[in-house]
Amino acid sequence: MVMQRVAQYASNCLGSAVAGGALVVALLMLSGGCGEADTADLAPPPPDARIGTESPLDTVRALVTFFREDVESTRARDPRRARAAIAQAAWHLAARDEIAAAHGLSTGAAGKLGAAAVRKTVEQWSAMLAYYLPTLRDDGLALAPASTPSRAEVHALVSDGEKTRRLRFRVSRVGDRWLVSGVEIAPAGPESVPTTGVEGDAAPAPQGS
Repeated sequence: MVMQRVAQYASNCLGSAVAGGALVVALLMLSGGCGEADTADLAPPPPDARIGTESPLDTVRALVTFFREDVESTRARDPRRARAAIAQAAWHLAARDEIAAAHGLSTGAAGKLGAAAVRKTVEQWSAMLAYYLPTLRDDGLALAPASTPSRAEVHALVSDGEKTRRLRFRVSRVGDRWLVSGVEIAPAGPESVPTTGVEGDAAPAPQGS
């Protein structure tokens, strides 16, 4: 089951996890029709105690935790637990309005399709990162130097023994929370990202408050 979910990324591991709006909407049409949403899309679950959004690093670490749980549950053929992990990530760690807007959709009261698009996007993130999770360590996550008070990137270098890749998590400040708006895999490049002993966990302080 895991292999089926990651197969779409196997031929292009450098692709963005945030698919174009047309692709996500097409997936929704194929999987459930225009107006049908997963029950997990209808209302947020209570936040898990492992949710943390006080800094970009807190948010990304929590996201990775639920992606690990999703992948492990899928391998164990426990779809309920896998869906619960994705629901936590989609409702409490993803920048829902920003993701839906990128697809020309809404997550408001009438935005069932937008809510489903957020879930599908988060599922794609998890599927894309599944291959790299075994070598992704929490202390290998680092805040990128170009981060601002409202936008940040968290990077990590991962290797499969042959190639090194850079995981890039785009994070936006929404109120008093940091939420993930995008996930990408890129070549390692020349940027320096620590793989152990990350310091400076604090998020950039908001200006004018």
